[in-house]
Parts: sequence; structure tokens; C-alpha cells
Amino acid sequence: MIEHPQQFSLIGVQPLEQTIQRGEAGRALKDAIKACPQFAAVARHWVEAISLKVGTEPPHQAMAAGMTFVIMLGGIDLSVQSVASFASVLVAEALPTLGYAAFPAAVLVGLVAGLMSGFVHVRRCCMDRAGGAAGEADVGGLLVTDLWMPTLPFKLNAGRRHHIPKQKRKVMNSAAYDTALRQRGSLTVWFTEGAVASWRAEPRTTAGGQSWYSPLAILTALTLRAVFRLALRQTEGLIGSIIHLLGLTLAVPDHTTLSRRAGTLQVPRPRRDGAPMHLLVDSTGLKPCGAGEWLIEKHGTKTRRSWRTLRIGMDTDTGQIVAAALTRKEVDDGSQVGPLLDQVAASVASFTADGAYDQDSVSAAVAERYPAAAIIVPPRSTAVPSEAAETAPTQRDRHLQFIAEHGRAAWQKASGYTKRARVEATIGRFKQVIGDGLRSRTDPRRATEVDVAVHVLNRILDIGRPISVRIA
Repeated sequence: MIEHPQQFSLIGVQPLEQTIQRGEAGRALKDAIKACPQFAAVARHWVEAISLKVGTEPPHQAMAAGMTFVIMLGGIDLSVQSVASFASVLVAEALPTLGYAAFPAAVLVGLVAGLMSGFVHVRRCCMDRAGGAAGEADVGGLLVTDLWMPTLPFKLNAGRRHHIPKQKRKVMNSAAYDTALRQRGSLTVWFTEGAVASWRAEPRTTAGGQSWYSPLAILTALTLRAVFRLALRQTEGLIGSIIHLLGLTLAVPDHTTLSRRAGTLQVPRPRRDGAPMHLLVDSTGLKPCGAGEWLIEKHGTKTRRSWRTLRIGMDTDTGQIVAAALTRKEVDDGSQVGPLLDQVAASVASFTADGAYDQDSVSAAVAERYPAAAIIVPPRSTAVPSEAAETAPTQRDRHLQFIAEHGRAAWQKASGYTKRARVEATIGRFKQVIGDGLRSRTDPRRATEVDVAVHVLNRILDIGRPISVRIA
């Protein structure tokens, strides 16, 4: 309890570095300044602006200033403690004049202050009107970044996104697309005359053993395996029964031949002629074969799983996967941009990926192969312009400038980054049709398994795809 106003002092009468050395509150404020330099800048400015002198202001104004600092820290439990302390100071001041009426008055004022504090904490993710780097203000000559401004809009608003109405789209070719969906489930299998003639491998002209089956025969068997999710022996039985039902006199590749040839099989990629393509890149994880959930359920132990990372490149216009790379999970995303671009058989007009590809090596790999290609990658939240941003700005510098002026949400719409949702839908289609696991046991065969799965998805897409327009 403060008996004399002259005994009360605030940090405005001394330098900030000297004041924070005193007491528990000083240590807490010092830790907050170390953790958040932006808070230190705001605190210094407010200390100089308030300049509360000894005995000139009542204690509740000093408590209000302290509450403001606590609320900016972002700790809801600290805010409750500060509101309670603020109400106690009000009771001490109003008790001599109001008597017992000071208690309900202090409770009412504390309730209002607590509601305001809770509103700031709970609703701060919805206060992003500009977004990202645009949430900056000039406060007393100091450039202060809004402490509660989210870098990506709507990412922190997941709990209230159900209020946002969902887009309504209409399929314009519903009849043709309905026929294509039924054809995808058809079991009709036929062999063309060219396929029958190319079933046997061509005679070898170099030294070594003669192959019995052509790459077309191995690709056909592995395609059936990927579609029906079969083991190699079951694949051998399926292709043998199909050949028998069709009345053909073709040899059936056994499971050992399929396993051996899968390590060196070259799967054809789709080719596109004409205008340059807009490439969308994304990645996902696949589980190799091995002990699965049953082992964990039975023995109650969880061993370290060696995941594989699949990265695909999709053509925005056709929806086909034109590049794929399977690596271990430790491999960086940026290091695989070059191998993905080398698989593309057409020129690239733009390269779009998520924030994991915000690297100098990615920009160099794209510029080396396609100097005129646009690189649409969201800069990181801590991104800063390059040293030559004023004289010779790069694409990344222009992205940062646009985000600072208009916000990140506006940049996503203006740059076409929102189209990246299409490659995420393609990955979902991959896991729904093919699965999220790898059946092969060696890396070369796993790579061929992924290439065959990509070939299957492209063939399914060739049967028919919807043409939809937004109506609401």
C-alpha cells in the first residue's frame, strides 16, 4: 500500500536500462525486452511519451500503463494478474471518498478492463486488415511493427473459418465427365495389334543376355499392380489370367522378372508442344513397406520409420504430372528443383511453390534453365530485401515490396499463388488412388514405382476431367 504519493516512482524518471534492474517486475520486463526487441522499442517510446514524474500523477494511471505493457506481452495469465492489481489500486484510492461503494465500483472497472484485455488476446488474429509487412505504423518517429499482425492471413483463423461461405462451382461438361468416371471403373482390357507385336523384346545387338519382355510388357504389368495394389506374385497371376481370357499366345512375365526389371525401367513422361507451361511444385511423404501399425498395437513400441519424400511438378493448364522425384526425408526441397526442371519436356513460364522453396539456390536453378520464368514463392516472415533492391531489384524484392504495400493476401491473388491449391489436390488424388505407401524394398524400384503411379494418374486424367466455373 502506498501511503504517500512521493514514495511512488515510475520508469519515466530514469533510463529504462537502470529501472528494469529493480524488483520482480523489473526482471520480468527485462526478460520480455530480450525476447522481443520490438517490445523494447515500443516500451522506450512510451516511457519517453508518458514521462510520469514523482507525485504528479495518481498510482492508477501508472498501473494502467503497466497493464498496457503486460497486454502487449501476450500472456493471458499476466493480464488477469494486472487487472486484479489495477482493481486493488482503485479500491485503495476510492475507499476514503466512496466508502464501501468503492468495492463494487472497482469490480465493475476491473470487469471492463478484463473484457478489453480478453478481446485483444482472443480477437487479435482477426485484426489483420493489411497483412504481413503492411502492419507497420509510425509511432512518434519509430517504425513499430504490429506485434499481433499474423504473417499469413487466415492461417490463425482456423477456429472461425466455418463462418466463411464455401465457393459454389458448376461442372459445365457434366455428361462427359460422368461417362469418364464410369470408364475409370471399367474392367475392359484389350491388347492392340501393336502391343501384341511389341510384347517380346527386340533382339539385342550388344554382348549380354537377351531379354524376353519389352519395356511395354513390364510397364503393363506394373501398371496393373499400381491400380489394384497387388503384390508381384498376384500381379503375375492377374496378367496371366487376362492373357488367357483374351486367347492370346503371349508369355507371362514372372514376379522375379518384374522385380528385377523394375529397377531400370524408363517410364515415359507426357510431352507438351506449344505455349510454355506454368509449373506447380509440392511435396508429400510416403511410407516404405515394413512393420506397420499392427506391430505397434501388439508390442506397444514404436520404431523409427524411414519416410520418403515425393516431390511432383504439375502443369497448371492440363493438370498432368510432368516431373516427380523421390528422395529420403533428409534431402532439402530446394536441392530437387533442378532435377524436377530437367524432367520437364517443355519450356516453363512460371515456377510456383510454397515457402520452403524461398532459397537462393531455387532462384538460381530456375534462372539457369529458364531466365524469363517467373518465380512465385512466398517470402518468409523474416525476409528482408537484398542489398541491390533499390538499384536492381530481384523478383523476390518486388514480391516483398508488393506485400509491404498491399498485404500478403493481395499478393497471393495478384501473383497467381492461389493456383497452388491444384497441386495439393493432385497429391490428395495420388494418395486416394495409389495409396500412401511404397511396396518396393530398394530405392531404384521405389522410384520406378512412383513413376508408374504418376503414369497411371495421367492416363486416368486423359479419360476425362471436369470443366467447372464458379457461380457463387
